[in-house]
Amino acid sequence: MRRPLAFIALGLTIIACNKEPANAKGAEASEDPRARVERLCNGMNRLSLAYVAGAAELEVDSLDQEAERAKVKEACKALPLTLVECADSLALDDPRCDAALGKQLGMTDTTPQGKGPAPRWALTLPFELYDLEPSTDGSIAVAGKTDIALVNDGTVVWTRTLDDASSRVGWWKDGLLTGDGGELRCYDAKGDVRWTTVVDDGDDAWLSGIKAGPEGSVLVVTGRGAIVRIDGDQCAAGAEGCTTPLGTVEALVGMQVAVLPSGAIVGSNDDGIVLVSASGALLSRRSAEFEASVPRGPLIIAGKDILRARPDCTQGNDDCFETVASDKDLELTAPVELPGVGIAYADTFGVIHMVGTAEWKIDAGNDADLVGRGSTLYSVGHELGLGEALERPPRLRAIDARTGKTQWLTELGTERAGLLSGYLLASSEQDLLVATKTQLFAIPWAAG
Repeated sequence: MRRPLAFIALGLTIIACNKEPANAKGAEASEDPRARVERLCNGMNRLSLAYVAGAAELEVDSLDQEAERAKVKEACKALPLTLVECADSLALDDPRCDAALGKQLGMTDTTPQGKGPAPRWALTLPFELYDLEPSTDGSIAVAGKTDIALVNDGTVVWTRTLDDASSRVGWWKDGLLTGDGGELRCYDAKGDVRWTTVVDDGDDAWLSGIKAGPEGSVLVVTGRGAIVRIDGDQCAAGAEGCTTPLGTVEALVGMQVAVLPSGAIVGSNDDGIVLVSASGALLSRRSAEFEASVPRGPLIIAGKDILRARPDCTQGNDDCFETVASDKDLELTAPVELPGVGIAYADTFGVIHMVGTAEWKIDAGNDADLVGRGSTLYSVGHELGLGEALERPPRLRAIDARTGKTQWLTELGTERAGLLSGYLLASSEQDLLVATKTQLFAIPWAAG
């Protein structure tokens, strides 16, 4: 299991000399179980007490303090004998102890109920992936730091290297959209530029958001906070004036953004989050120093809260960001809502929590944004365990969102995600698309 930070520190410190888990033998076999719990808890060293603190979910300032050690020892005496023996022996990677710890923490069973599907196709790109966007016809646009590519049915159709790439891609009809400096370009199926328009002609211009809108329009947000609506049909016809500035919102400067179906914009950076209306008015902002997730839709994390952006709110009102869940250990990966079930999110220990109609949590080793489809939740993460397990390739986990039980696991390729890009997940009509670092996989939905 991927454990709380105290457990990981233990693993790094003592994994080379880890003792076998304690089993009652000889005279110990006849010892009264509660008396044995009392004796083991009273005799524990600080490493074992750190294990207990994690298992009992205790907040401990420092085990150097006698009062804190006494508090943990008392909590230890309320634990099952099996778990106390595991703590005493520091059995950090033992199936018996993993099961006992998971039960104590209220986790669902991580054992898959079936065999995971093989990818429908897999390929390796010639660059690290930073963005991924499927089209309605099954084609896939991908972007790296300086490159873009068109993928069709597992084949790289073409790649292009840009001078000042935005590392963002989108679609206009059947044309691949991307930014090169302050210029929006539309590429055709052969990789030729179909049309182009300058959105920002300033120095160091950058397009932070590209989203197709209704009736052939495209909404673009620049790194300077300018919001521009583009008429793709007019741009394709070579007409002047195919761009319409909607306004500039200073709060959007330097932000990563997501454009909602309504045209409203959610943005985030190291300072916090903002919500901007479709007409370019700043509706709300909230500070969250270094604790805001990259927006992936209406749900966004700020500090210890999961918030829902509400574009229909009154400007300046507190309800523009509605709190839907809170957790002191939130990981900055995107949560997801499954209608009729609840909202799933991950904490800093890789544990996925479901809150809503269904309530459960599972130690999934999650490392990525969550994706939902129907009543199935998808998570990409590392293999549970310590040592070599943390270095193995990532795995896609399908979870029944109603029960928290793992339906299946599928190993993904040979590489872990890059430090800056992370794992990318996107939903197409036919597949769940997963990018690790340079590798891209298509997992058929029917398998879920």
